Amino acid sequence: MFKKLLLIILLLCVSCTKSEEINHSDKEYIEPMKDVLLFDLIDTKLQDRLQAANNDAYYQNYQFQMLFQDAYDGTLTDIDGNPFRFDEHEKVWLEIVSVNCAHCRNQLSYVNEVLKYDDVAFVQYFNIGTAEEIVELYVEQNIEIPQNLTIVSRDDDFREYITDTLHAKVYPTLIGFEQGKVSFVNAGEMEMETLPLVYDICFQNRIRQSDLVTEKGEDLLSINRSMEDVEASLSEENRKKLSELDHDGKTKELTLSMIGKTIDYRSHNANSNSIYIDEVKDFTVYQDKKVVYIYTYLRDNSETDKVEFINELIYSDESYNYVVILMEGLESSSAALRHMDVSFDAPVVSSLARVPSDLLKFGLVTYPSAIFVDEGVFTGCYSDIQDTDEFKKALQLFLSDESLAYKKNN
Repeated sequence: MFKKLLLIILLLCVSCTKSEEINHSDKEYIEPMKDVLLFDLIDTKLQDRLQAANNDAYYQNYQFQMLFQDAYDGTLTDIDGNPFRFDEHEKVWLEIVSVNCAHCRNQLSYVNEVLKYDDVAFVQYFNIGTAEEIVELYVEQNIEIPQNLTIVSRDDDFREYITDTLHAKVYPTLIGFEQGKVSFVNAGEMEMETLPLVYDICFQNRIRQSDLVTEKGEDLLSINRSMEDVEASLSEENRKKLSELDHDGKTKELTLSMIGKTIDYRSHNANSNSIYIDEVKDFTVYQDKKVVYIYTYLRDNSETDKVEFINELIYSDESYNYVVILMEGLESSSAALRHMDVSFDAPVVSSLARVPSDLLKFGLVTYPSAIFVDEGVFTGCYSDIQDTDEFKKALQLFLSDESLAYKKNN
């Protein structure tokens, strides 16, 4: 009797063990960061003010994250060698732009309008663009650089402040500072008719921290989504691997902010007519596959080395699907590619109307960068790719059966 009972217990244990085994084909992803729509939680009057000052655009979560942050405490040097410090000015406008951003070019003509507010110091920071390229850009736009405009070309310390403290992800972004604190953020191309409203919110009828406390007593700045929670859910080994890949300060941030989220491959204009290169007509063909989306841009047809480098990445592991997405300067990029002696060894998309919005909203600022997707789920990002061997490590970390996105491995 005792032997029979022991045998039954053993069989039950074996049965339980088998039921807990996870098949490698059954992917269970770590819980993604929750998008709390902070805008929906604020007072309707403040909603109206913010939308009016943002050209009726939705006030995104990351704009709230910037509010009341401290201004940069270092010294910037403009393209003429002059120093600039935020703490020497009560009011400052900081515009974050790029030389290859079409929206930034459009907004360039408004520089003198912004400078009419002579009680505000105006700093224009080019995250991408040398001093020579900036001057050439102004010449192309037939605009004389104003003497009272402070233009700063890429500065590594300041770029780290923009990335890690402000979390700025959009070109152009206009940020107001009053008495050393962020007072308002206007993301995206701005209509000049809204400038008086922006000035009002920045420096006169300001947003107070009490305005961001809901009727339930929730402080919007404290309930924002947390990347620390996602990082804590990773194994120690995967946290270390992710940090080792994070050479530019963006790979880790973007990975933690997107990992585990699903893509709606239908959320794009499939019927959009493109006059540019557009070899992907329907992204839904990728919904059940492992895909590497490589983002880049081309300024002219002399940049064959960029194309060749991306082809090296594609051939580093051919077991995945690759799609190249041309970002900044779509017309010039696709025109340059048409006149090159080389081409990308993967489908190319240069009509962003065809690209699912989920693949465009993460604010990549350095190219080439890659977004990794497994069966319609984001599994990671590798920003500012510089080395093929490191890219192979990213493929292993983000797309293998031991991917850090899977719960069973964390």
